[in-house]
Amino acid sequence: MAKLKTFFQTKEEINAYEGLVLAWPCVEKISTHLISLLPTVQQKLIASAIQEAIAAYHQPYPFYMTDWERLAVYLIMTINFTTKILAGKMSFYEIATSCFLPRRMTAAFIEDTARKISMELIHA
Repeated sequence: MAKLKTFFQTKEEINAYEGLVLAWPCVEKISTHLISLLPTVQQKLIASAIQEAIAAYHQPYPFYMTDWERLAVYLIMTINFTTKILAGKMSFYEIATSCFLPRRMTAAFIEDTARKISMELIHA
């Protein structure tokens, strides 16, 4: 399988991803796993979804967001993207539980974060 960084178009995209991986080393393993779930012809599409998720991770919110909640936002966006591509063959939770998530990143925590920012979990 190709390295995730090869899917990014610009140095800025690579730097943004590497910055997130530096803060959260688990992101590399999770993102690589999500790519492995996608059909080969659609794997490059995840680069734009990851960039949008990184932007959402860094965006200012009108309320306090912990670093863990921000990581949950990244996960929600990337797992939702994967769920859409798989067209419901795997549920959000099936994908999430297969993703090597940190112990603290439970389904309940992800759901609470999604509710807090009014984000939908696709095929949950």
